[in-house]
Amino acid sequence: MEEYVLFVFSLLTLNVIAPPPSNKMQYRTDYEYDQKTNAFFKFHIDEASLLRAKTICQLEGAELLVPKSKQDFSMAHGLFKRYPDLGDRVLIGNDGQKHESAEEDPLMRLEPSPPDLRLERFGPVVYDVLTRQGKVERTYYYRQLPYICKVEARDAVYDGQCDVYASDYKYSESAGSCYKVPPFALTWNEAEAECRGQGAHLIILNSATEYEAVAKFLKTAPRIQTAVVDYYYLAGFRADRLTRNFRTIFNQSLPEAGFATWQEGEPNNYDDSEYCGALFRNNGRYNDVDCAANFAFICEKEAQLKS
Repeated sequence: MEEYVLFVFSLLTLNVIAPPPSNKMQYRTDYEYDQKTNAFFKFHIDEASLLRAKTICQLEGAELLVPKSKQDFSMAHGLFKRYPDLGDRVLIGNDGQKHESAEEDPLMRLEPSPPDLRLERFGPVVYDVLTRQGKVERTYYYRQLPYICKVEARDAVYDGQCDVYASDYKYSESAGSCYKVPPFALTWNEAEAECRGQGAHLIILNSATEYEAVAKFLKTAPRIQTAVVDYYYLAGFRADRLTRNFRTIFNQSLPEAGFATWQEGEPNNYDDSEYCGALFRNNGRYNDVDCAANFAFICEKEAQLKS
């Protein structure tokens, strides 16, 4: 007689607020606290469109910075000075006020709009930038720039049981871990950085038990529309380009980590471009994918059990 084990995922609702002000103020590992504004800031050096900047800030539980005080400007200026090689403007949110245009609207645009701007269809769209001199100016939508995210300390989410700075993690009692599929597709490097920022890491399967639990989780996991395909989820292992040996982010081989079952026919290193690991949505088995392509991904954090 076959035995069946029921793996239960429950949505955590405990302690999803930031630590109290009496404690050391902390949010994600990549955000910096400013006591005068009682808020956290992050300077993104990667250039982005207005749409992508807003999306990434939202993914991180923050908003694109809209300077509302002298201290906001001072904090932004201080972050900007750390990167003297980035140019003279950084993207910020629109404050609803009128500003002089930073440049004339060109009669002919010789450079194409970046791909992720195709959703911004109501152009020419203008947005605000902050200069190194602390002045707010207005520019046009085809420009990609560094940007700053901000989250008020009172709005900084913290999940106490999973010990992550994010919401919507699901806990698996059988696996002893919490899992989340963030709502935006990223490259492998970006996905690992995002999970780390939350206090987690890209998922790693450590046993057959965890595999069964995650395979069940994947059956209801969200499909991410921004992914190049929606039937893979990035995982925490990748291969050396010379040896093609796959190792986890904790420098273990897959057998050492506890699970090493690939989908039939994988890894196949299609077009000599697949060096990063992923899970198949339909069964949770391993696949190799292009590290530079945007895929959905799963963040994992081992649960902090309360006595």
